[in-house]
Amino acid sequence: MLIIMPVFGQNRAFEQKTGSVYHVHPGLAKPQFDSTDVFDVLHYRLDLNFPFQSSAFSGSVTLTCRALKTLEGIDLEMGDLTADRIHLRSESVAFEHRSETLSLVFPRTISADDTFSIRIHYHGEPDEQGFYFYDRCAYTMSEPEEARYWFPCHDVPWDKATAELFITVPAGVEAASIGLIQSRTVSVDGLFETFHWLTEYPVATYLICVTMSDEYSVWSHWFVTETGDSLEMPYYVFAEDSAKSKIDVKNMKTAMAFFTGTFGSYPFEKYGTATVSKAWFGGMEHQTMTTVIQNWFRGDGSMESGFVHELAHMWWGDAVTLSDWPEIWLNEGFATYSQMLFTEYFYGEAVFRSHMQNNRRAYFEQTSEFDFPIYDPPRESLFNWAITYIKGAWVLHMLRGVVGEDPFFKILSEYYTQYKYRNASIHEFRKVCESVYGKSLDWFFEEWIYRTGYMQLAYGWKNDRLDNGGYRIRMMIEQGHDLFHMPIHMQIQGPEGGVDTTLWISSYSHRFTFMLPDSATGIQIDPEGWVLMTDTLVQNMVPEYVLSKPKLLPVSPNPCEGQAMIQYILPWNRADWSVEIAIFNLRGQKIRTLINQNQIPETYSVFWDGRNTSGRRVASGMYILELRADNYCMQQKITVIR
Repeated sequence: MLIIMPVFGQNRAFEQKTGSVYHVHPGLAKPQFDSTDVFDVLHYRLDLNFPFQSSAFSGSVTLTCRALKTLEGIDLEMGDLTADRIHLRSESVAFEHRSETLSLVFPRTISADDTFSIRIHYHGEPDEQGFYFYDRCAYTMSEPEEARYWFPCHDVPWDKATAELFITVPAGVEAASIGLIQSRTVSVDGLFETFHWLTEYPVATYLICVTMSDEYSVWSHWFVTETGDSLEMPYYVFAEDSAKSKIDVKNMKTAMAFFTGTFGSYPFEKYGTATVSKAWFGGMEHQTMTTVIQNWFRGDGSMESGFVHELAHMWWGDAVTLSDWPEIWLNEGFATYSQMLFTEYFYGEAVFRSHMQNNRRAYFEQTSEFDFPIYDPPRESLFNWAITYIKGAWVLHMLRGVVGEDPFFKILSEYYTQYKYRNASIHEFRKVCESVYGKSLDWFFEEWIYRTGYMQLAYGWKNDRLDNGGYRIRMMIEQGHDLFHMPIHMQIQGPEGGVDTTLWISSYSHRFTFMLPDSATGIQIDPEGWVLMTDTLVQNMVPEYVLSKPKLLPVSPNPCEGQAMIQYILPWNRADWSVEIAIFNLRGQKIRTLINQNQIPETYSVFWDGRNTSGRRVASGMYILELRADNYCMQQKITVIR
């Protein structure tokens, strides 16, 4: 789904405005993908009658299911609808409807592994939930959990089933839906027409749709697949938009070819687009029949990225479906980055980089107010533009930078191949990434998916002229309060050209030294824009280069009753130092080791609490502090008083 516009604010992240109408999604359940269902829906058949005069309609839904255990009844989801009667084959079923749960009690026990069919006759008049009626069109919109407001179902994303719809509308009304049209049957009196749509591919309930209007003009593209078959791409648009629409979607066949070549073959039997006059969203990726708002057809191609985004969802969201709603990044982040990939392919790298930077600025703007992790966003912020979409796309972009170009696209194709027509979790996507990359990516997913924030760097640098005429460039990089681990490309600019290098940033403070024949005139961090980060040049951040060997500063206080502070400086003339700090008694026996590790050039403070290795307080007297840094050794006396 592509929302119309981002709205920034603590409690309105998912509130979108269309005219004077606001829509806010109801709360969502926590992840349930790993829970055990007691039945599996295999097929939905909907027989629906839409008078097309109001939001009132009636009909039935037949669920063909397989029992996963012995059943005496089942629970389905149903919103503000009225169940008239329910049958298990020809037998009546007792039922109770409370809140959004329709509880069925079977007249007989269903054995495990048996297939059974439930037919529910119902009617309703939804109030802009699930089904929307306007003067010139009517449509369903079910994401994330509103299918239950227009048909009783097992309304969870992980129970995918095949589906067919028999849609009866007044003659002259076009009814678009998922799959392929099987028949159009006009009633004997000529007043009504029934459209039979069928898909043999599994579909989640939130991706089933009906879109209808008596003002549609229908035309089609035909895409020739890699096997030579023709795939229809029909467009249901309002008559006044017909000419404009041909301009706005002129590159959709090219996008289809690009995604097919990049991710894998198009997964379904058609790809359609149906227009609606009013909506709180911009586009919604109903399986094989995307719904878009009318103002996307402008005749200038300005909304092309929206059309491409929805097409990308056929791979990411429809064929490979998220396991549960906290995993929404697998739908929206993937579709957003896919539209960016098409921009890179079709319009060039410069345009692609520009769009990525514009999106990055929009993300920074929101997160200055509030932030949350990509995984399991707050219920009201499931479709938050800045985090679910923009940061989601940037995470994939950074993954591409970390693993490399060829492995990244192999990851996408492998992921698609393994989970096509199935559900996937972020954990399963990570396993595909690591299988292709050959290394653990726990650190990457932990920091970018399960935590908030982004990389914030401050840096400075200084030239030191050497006796041989060359230059030593000393650089300091410090991170903000959120610690991230990332490889960062850096370019050191000089009068005779630049030097490229990649730095691994893994701590709050780093010191780097570079030897060059000429002085540096500037440093660019991440010049190609691979990392979601800010970088700030701080003047005079790097101190003057004065030391050539480690220096141990006077212990304070000395004498000491409690703890003593030990300070020392490791100079810049090497990348790191092997440091050991120990306390000895006057007999030369080591009684405590305080530090034994490699450290980067920096000023350090270490505290000795007057205790030995066993944790016991030492007696009053004199002790020897010893600092060893590589081949250098320095000592001081410490007097302890009790």
